[in-house]
Amino acid sequence: MRIIFLLIFCVMFSGCVKHSNAGITSSPGFQFSVKSGLGYAERGDYSYTILNDRILLKENGAAVINKTFESAVTAYCVDASSDLIAALSDGTIIEIDTTTKIIIDIDNFFEPIKLLKVSPDNNLIVAVSENNRIVLFDRTTKNISMGSYNEDITDINLSDDGKKIYIRFEKKIVVLDFQDKKELETISGD
Repeated sequence: MRIIFLLIFCVMFSGCVKHSNAGITSSPGFQFSVKSGLGYAERGDYSYTILNDRILLKENGAAVINKTFESAVTAYCVDASSDLIAALSDGTIIEIDTTTKIIIDIDNFFEPIKLLKVSPDNNLIVAVSENNRIVLFDRTTKNISMGSYNEDITDINLSDDGKKIYIRFEKKIVVLDFQDKKELETISGD
């Protein structure tokens, strides 16, 4: 019964994403965590289907990549150029370049990734591991920065200008200055 409900939700959500002008077409990317093993997104001419350990990329309705991996997909996002970035349960982060149709190994991290984002300028990949380690990967320089928290991170976002990182926990949001690597503010939900 849960699977049927989940499939109905995915179909309803994919229709909202496909026909919505709020966010998807104007934002640089969108992100999903794949807890159920299922995921679907559309951007422009491309559609992306996640089925546990398989990624299906279609361009104008025709399959261009249908790849099964050794590990399940745990999170994914689509950047401003419609490239799919996905995290696998073994800690690998890959990118599917929609222009060349090539799958690129970005890096292999030490543990599974639960959240994945792309910065508004498309230059930074932000990943959060299951153990609440934040990994920042610069797509231009290939430099990696890391941080860690003892609390469960539930979401992470970057400001449009790329100067602040917003880390959401269960009952608070921490605002960090990305340039100076210092905490600016804590917003408490209590």
